[in-house]
Amino acid sequence: MGLTENQKKAVMAGEGNWLINAGSGSGKTTVFTTRIARMIKEGEAIPEEILGLTFTKEAATNMKKKLSKLIGKKQADKVDLLTFHSFAYSILKRKYPLKYRQLQLMPMWWKMKTLNDFCAKPSNFNPEGMSLMCKAGDLASFISYQKMNMVDPGGELLIDMRTENVASVSVEDLGVIYAKYCDMQEKARLIEFDDMLLDLYHKLEEDPKLATYIANQYSYIMVDEFQDTNKVSMGILSHISNENIFAVGDFRQGIYGFINASISNILDFEDTFENVNNIELKHNFRSTKNIVGISNKIIDMSPIEKYKNFEPQVAGRKEEGSNIEFNVYRDEAYEVKDIANQIIDLVESGENVYEDFAILLRTNAQLGIYESVFSSQEIPVDVSSDRSFFDRREISDLLAYAEHTLDPNDDSSFRKVYNSPSRFISNQVQKSIDEYAYKHEVNLEEAAIRADIGKSGSVLSSYVDLFDDLRDIVDDVRADSFLIEVYKRTNYKKHVENTSTTAVDLEMRLEAINSLFEIAKKFRSVNAFLAHIMAVKQNNSKTNEHAVRLMTAHASKGLEFKHVFFPAFTSENYPHKMNPDIEEERRLSYVVASRAVDKLTVSMPNFISDGGSKYDPSPFLVDIAGDEIKDLQKNVTRGDSKSNLSISFL
Repeated sequence: MGLTENQKKAVMAGEGNWLINAGSGSGKTTVFTTRIARMIKEGEAIPEEILGLTFTKEAATNMKKKLSKLIGKKQADKVDLLTFHSFAYSILKRKYPLKYRQLQLMPMWWKMKTLNDFCAKPSNFNPEGMSLMCKAGDLASFISYQKMNMVDPGGELLIDMRTENVASVSVEDLGVIYAKYCDMQEKARLIEFDDMLLDLYHKLEEDPKLATYIANQYSYIMVDEFQDTNKVSMGILSHISNENIFAVGDFRQGIYGFINASISNILDFEDTFENVNNIELKHNFRSTKNIVGISNKIIDMSPIEKYKNFEPQVAGRKEEGSNIEFNVYRDEAYEVKDIANQIIDLVESGENVYEDFAILLRTNAQLGIYESVFSSQEIPVDVSSDRSFFDRREISDLLAYAEHTLDPNDDSSFRKVYNSPSRFISNQVQKSIDEYAYKHEVNLEEAAIRADIGKSGSVLSSYVDLFDDLRDIVDDVRADSFLIEVYKRTNYKKHVENTSTTAVDLEMRLEAINSLFEIAKKFRSVNAFLAHIMAVKQNNSKTNEHAVRLMTAHASKGLEFKHVFFPAFTSENYPHKMNPDIEEERRLSYVVASRAVDKLTVSMPNFISDGGSKYDPSPFLVDIAGDEIKDLQKNVTRGDSKSNLSISFL
């Protein structure tokens, strides 16, 4: 397929500031790499003069591979296609080697210990304690937000909807914490990824010669996924671009505000840079006309006026495609089972194969029930874009307690949760137990009781006693009740709070644990539940390219699938409570819908559980389906297990 007129214009773009607004399926990566190849082939630029910036190593690697096919590997390797962080750090180490070659990347343990100390009560052992009513992960998100908004320690803090998780802490105390954290970090000679960008920005502000040095090296600066830039990266670009920047992005796919990306950078591009040339890559060559139609409508219903400065997408394919299917189910369990049955029927009919399907979910915590049901139905699944729900650390920890309770000879499970939560059992003590167990041919639990390990003996005795207590109840309770008991007796929630690296991470981990309890409710015994999980893992391990893809909405960005299921489209998930930016949740809904190539099926449960509390539809679902979705809900409320309709978006 040849290039469209607008794609050709973008490829032929010369010097100056260019904004290429490239919608889903519009060939933006092809345009990005083809422009580089053209400039080199036509002698407009030599490879070393071109800087291409993106946000992940994977994206940079893929671009390098595509460019190699166009101009050969030798020439492509001379082009700097880098992540923002690797570019920034390479400049800092090159120009300021005495400082930056001595720094170490901050270990996560140091960060979490420092922040947990702030949260705890003050004492002789913890002089930094401030008895805060927030968690370490909340402080981590707050500090990152200040850094990425170029707030200096001691300066005026940025307090807005993104700092709601630390609202219980006074602004004065937050200022003290931020200044102390940065000071302690500097004295420890540590650097975070945020600092790589922030430090380069400050150096550019302080030293005009540095900006000249970079601008002289790179005559052409190109940025991919421009909607994912943040305030600091924009500051860097303003210093080094020399009014010659080629930005490619899609405001509709700005979904990373929770890691400090700012959608305003692309919406306000023409106000930030001078004499901007604007090109719209509006043809979507991925999806049918109906899918393009519903995707457009999700965005069209937004109240943000600046969206209207950009043209809606146009289907590049001739096929109208089938109408969009909308289903409302009695509850979540029925929704999952019916999606599984639909997939089985379509595969058995010969209309589809398993790899045609993707199920896109709001959070990783929602994957578990699909893995569970699909395993029971012998549907192969691929969770490679995300990790399996049952491989999450907090899930595997709680399951390890259950596994060792049932089998005292399961040394792997015993070892796994020595310090989950932390019991301060050192590596040396663990080694001593291993050696004793090997020498005396006993299991680790027995070795922990018998071995002479000094001061740690009482801690290990309590650890073993915990399993004895759990064995007293394991045969008398259902699987969910047992896991909840483990959760309480180990004070595992406190452990999660202390080790979560951000506010979002904390929310996701707690949600995952609640999902585990829900899945376990179906099993009368712990033994039956563990056997089921073993079957799930075996089903996952059989995965090859012929499998249904299970992943989160965020992980699906940049991918496409013939038939997308968009389940659980409720107000609980879109917008999700962990994200205060409602419009970002709208854009995330757009991303999910626009992954579909030929067919899109949208659904929601009516009740949390059979006869339980009622869900409300997502406001974005109401935007696109109106009162008709509420009519489906009424049918289910009256007793239907499922109510459905199809809508044309031509």
